[in-house]
Amino acid sequence: MTDLKYNTVKTKRKTICITVKPDLTVEVRAPLRMTQDQIDRFVLSKRDWIERAAEKFKDSGTDEFTYGSKIKFFGNELTVTAADCEKAVLSKNSLLVPCGLSGESLKRLTAEFYKAEAEAYLPERVREISEETGLNYSSLLINSAKTHWGSCTADRIHLSCLLMAASPDTIDYVIIHELAHTVHHNHSECFYALVAQHCPDYKARRKELKSLIYFNGR
Repeated sequence: MTDLKYNTVKTKRKTICITVKPDLTVEVRAPLRMTQDQIDRFVLSKRDWIERAAEKFKDSGTDEFTYGSKIKFFGNELTVTAADCEKAVLSKNSLLVPCGLSGESLKRLTAEFYKAEAEAYLPERVREISEETGLNYSSLLINSAKTHWGSCTADRIHLSCLLMAASPDTIDYVIIHELAHTVHHNHSECFYALVAQHCPDYKARRKELKSLIYFNGR
């Protein structure tokens, strides 16, 4: 048996996965069929990787954004956690990422995660809200803008993928806000009356956006 200490979680998953958490505890998620001896051998084969991941957490103060940093996703807080994976993977309260990356590489990987999630979620949600409100648009572009959450040119909607950090209700508010611009191309009283018609608590949603940080060092 390996002398490495770790917690084992048996699930219906098909593969085995190791995660090193910010408190340096190691968790191994393994298929139900795997024996403890098989798990021990796998963990032992990953000793070097586990030690490198642990060192990254110990040195986390050297990077602005690093392992153990917090991000927001759908309004919930996630911990960036080193894991035996090749790309960013969502897992409960963690964003699992490969070990050994620099702060800038982690930021880039996190941005890629937001972009992929935004492309999977936003087009359908914009279409649904457009149908519900009767506010029509011609096209949707998802970008990586950091200076604004969304914009509208004529009837073309632009949304930042970083909007995925916000809660679902606040994402809906931004969509409604931009769709309302297809009718009123300003921020007049008529514009906000239209927004309030479809999002009565829009002021609370605006407040969330102002305080929102999608990752450290925004």
